[in-house]
Amino acid sequence: MTNTAGNGLQQYLTCPAGLPYTTSSSCLFPLLPASPLRKVSSLSHIGNSVLVPSLPPLLTCISNDIGYDQKDDVARVDVPSATAGPRERLTFLFSDTTDEATRLDLEWESLRVSVPIKVDTKAQVRAGIDKSLGDAWRPHFAAGRYLYDSGGDLDTALQYLDTSIGIKPTWWNNWIRAQVLAKKGRPADAIAAAQKALELGKGDDTFQNSFKADVEKAVADWKKAKS
Repeated sequence: MTNTAGNGLQQYLTCPAGLPYTTSSSCLFPLLPASPLRKVSSLSHIGNSVLVPSLPPLLTCISNDIGYDQKDDVARVDVPSATAGPRERLTFLFSDTTDEATRLDLEWESLRVSVPIKVDTKAQVRAGIDKSLGDAWRPHFAAGRYLYDSGGDLDTALQYLDTSIGIKPTWWNNWIRAQVLAKKGRPADAIAAAQKALELGKGDDTFQNSFKADVEKAVADWKKAKS
C-alpha cells in the first residue's frame, strides 16, 4: 500500500492478486480489472482521520492525520469480520445502539467490520447531575440580581436571593442580598450579609481583586448610617 500526494491526496491500494486501486474520499475506483473487493486492503479518509482495515487477520486503526504512521494511532482494535449485503461504496453505520454501547460497522462490497464502542453512561449522567445541582443557586441569584440592578421589585429580588443562598451560600449572592437589604432601609441586616460575603470570599481571586474593597467600603458606610 502506498500514498502519493498530487493536486489531491490519493491512495494506491493493492489486493492480494496484485491489482491496484485508487480511492478519492470514500469511493473506490479500480485501475485494472479487480478481484473481489473483500480481498482488498484499503485506506480511506474520515475528515482528517485515516482508517486502515486489513485482511487477514482484521485490524482497524484510527489515525489522527493524513498519511498512515502507526505511532500516530489514536486507537488500534482487533475485530472480527463478517459477510454483509452488497455495498458499492464504503459505508459507516452505527448498529445495536443502547444507552451504554453501540457498534461501528464498516461495510464495503460483501464485507463488514464491526468495532464495539462502550461508554459509562450512568457515571457521565451522575456527573452531569452533580454539576447541574451544584450550580442550581445561579438562576435564582441571577434573577434577584437582575431585579436589583434594573430597579425591580426588591421583595421579589430578596426572595430569589434567599432561595439561592438556601441552595448554596456564596459571596456573590450574599453581596447582592446585602445591597438589596440596604436599599430597603435595613442596614443592620445588610451589614450581616456583607460580612458573610467577606467571609465566603476569602481565597477567591475574583472577589479579592474586584469586589472586596467595595464590600468593605459599603459595610463602613452602613455602619455610619446606622449610628
